[in-house]
Amino acid sequence: APVHTYSGNSYMSIGRRNQSGGSEYFGGIASEIIYFDGAFSAIDRNIIECYLSSKYGIPLDAGLNCD
Repeated sequence: APVHTYSGNSYMSIGRRNQSGGSEYFGGIASEIIYFDGAFSAIDRNIIECYLSSKYGIPLDAGLNCD
């Protein structure tokens, strides 16, 4: 996944993407937004995937253990 850093006068928008010549807006429903203020480890990613799988009934990839 791409990593973006923001500094100075930069800002972050959720549900909006600026393009040259205009903006595009997300037209769906976001059930949940998880924000991190830094990079997370493989263990953190495993915890997040297990949480989302349990909460929303999303099947996990083979080999991912949530026990």
